[in-house]
Amino acid sequence: MTFATLPTPDTLDRVAKILMDAGQVDSYAEAQLALNRYAVTVHVSEECAQTPAGQAALLTIAVTGSRALPGGVFVDDALDVPVQVGTYQGRRLRDLLVHAGAHVREAPHIELPVIRIGTFGAAPAAMKPTLQCFFEGWRGGVFPAGAAFVPQASGSATTCAAVLAGAIAVSEIFQFHLGGNVQAGRRTVGLSLWRPGRVEAWWEDDATEARVAFLPSSLWLIGLGHLGQAYLWVFALLPYLRPAELQLVLQDFDRLTQANTSTSVLTTPALVGELKTRAMAAWAEHQGFRTQILERKFAANFQVSEEEPTIALCGVDNAAARAALGDVGFRFIVNAGLGAGPVDFMAMRFYTFPGPKNPRAIWGTPRGKASAPIDRPAYRALRDAGIDDCGLTLLAERTVGAPFVGVTAAAITIAEILRALHGGGRTLIHDATLEALEHRQVLMGEPFQLGNPGFTEARP
Repeated sequence: MTFATLPTPDTLDRVAKILMDAGQVDSYAEAQLALNRYAVTVHVSEECAQTPAGQAALLTIAVTGSRALPGGVFVDDALDVPVQVGTYQGRRLRDLLVHAGAHVREAPHIELPVIRIGTFGAAPAAMKPTLQCFFEGWRGGVFPAGAAFVPQASGSATTCAAVLAGAIAVSEIFQFHLGGNVQAGRRTVGLSLWRPGRVEAWWEDDATEARVAFLPSSLWLIGLGHLGQAYLWVFALLPYLRPAELQLVLQDFDRLTQANTSTSVLTTPALVGELKTRAMAAWAEHQGFRTQILERKFAANFQVSEEEPTIALCGVDNAAARAALGDVGFRFIVNAGLGAGPVDFMAMRFYTFPGPKNPRAIWGTPRGKASAPIDRPAYRALRDAGIDDCGLTLLAERTVGAPFVGVTAAAITIAEILRALHGGGRTLIHDATLEALEHRQVLMGEPFQLGNPGFTEARP
């Protein structure tokens, strides 16, 4: 990790800012040092490491954990097996894990929290948590490995469920290290992507779940930061039989900065300075998808044509852009919004449109800015180090974030599209937080008739 004495809005590590805003540290450097102690060991069974779902969960742990747990994600097996998942087929799993930021070797000789993927014996007694990933059908989450009841998976999980399990596992380990939630890493956490309102026994078999036979082939992605890149991450793990049949319109106008590397799962230091559209289009084309780019702010000053995607996934935090979502001719929209602040960063809110309210009714009225945490010790230290009040305010107003939140939200968002393609119920509004996922609030509606939105076959 590179330690920056005086961060700028473009270099500020958004995960380190969580500790700063919470008042846990006295300086930015101390926040970075503290994060360097956030680490995890991952055990994956030989059998599970060779399944698409097992690989999706493992790669998700690697790509989110390497950013949220910079002390290291240590995968203790050689894993020199062919990749079976998504558009990565034909590569070696070890190589992908290393590229995603994991250390494929034995962990240091200190006790670390553990994530397990696959079937293992009883977990040894330990001071730090051991979590068992669970993914089956459309259901994904984690159980404490020493729990009296841990369901066994048969291996028929959807990709989104496996991604969800991996992201939730990293969330629990991060919250354990962060402190403040004594249950983190020692509780059952998860949900059904087929029936997200099902809180009790979400892991139980559900005969109504559909087998994923179809995948979207035409989508408009608005925003290519934290959420937009998480969407792309999940798409590349989906079982596209013919990836070239997925057409993506990628809309953004910003350039990638160093700050994006801490939360956006496809941003690397080598991409800093590039336009998000062009960097992400190149990545998506490399996966075999087809792309078009639109380099301007999203607003109600154009109309979607019949030849363009009419399903939109919105991942921007700009209220004016969200208010315009219903004005340009999309037939179906899923908007995901993430919270901000040292606790609210784990919150997610989803809307689908058409819905009970239109986007302009929800976001059309300007709201005041939340107060910036400029009084925290770490910000006072930055002032003492020479940053003026204007620069300090710009730093304090930057939102915090963690990559596992964006990937969790992406799995939920893309499952919304998959349910629509398979006749499942539609989420109208979904409020949730990874701090207490069991307290989510979900308003379901009747299945939405998409007509012919563009779809292609999934691999069996």
